[in-house]
Amino acid sequence: MNEHLYFSHLVGTVSYNVHAWLVDKATGQPITINGQKIEATKRIALRCIP
Repeated sequence: MNEHLYFSHLVGTVSYNVHAWLVDKATGQPITINGQKIEATKRIALRCIP
């Protein structure tokens, strides 16, 4: 599985959290295992490149 995210207008001194979960394409409902959504969170800290 691959997913691509694109961001714009981000501020370089701020950290951002990306939170995602899997969704059944046919129903639009979150996919669950034992009643729990399959999800992940990732913190993104930007750095300036001269």
